[in-house]
Amino acid sequence: MKVFIQRSKDRLFWKAENVWVGSKEEAKDFRNCAPAIDYCVEHKMADVRLWVAFDDPKYDFPMEVFRAEMRVLLRYNKELREKGRQLLSQMDQICAEAKERKKQFEFKRKPLSE
Repeated sequence: MKVFIQRSKDRLFWKAENVWVGSKEEAKDFRNCAPAIDYCVEHKMADVRLWVAFDDPKYDFPMEVFRAEMRVLLRYNKELREKGRQLLSQMDQICAEAKERKKQFEFKRKPLSE
């Protein structure tokens, strides 16, 4: 099995830094999906997919790993985290206000002997 990085828009294969080629034979073989995915993530490659190739080309197939939906989900996740931070900040503020209100009333202790 061989694994290549393929650019989605023109179906060229990655060979080296800023070098894309038309045939798999010239492209860099990652031999496994994990190193190919790691490389794409480390180099922030966008609009690419993995091409899994076998000895018999009729079994070759593209693997969509980096979908556009992922970017949308990451943006949504960031928005949710920000909202969560804002809510926690509001809760802290409400707790601090409640603590200050409690300080305004004097605590009267009942005698233990009664």
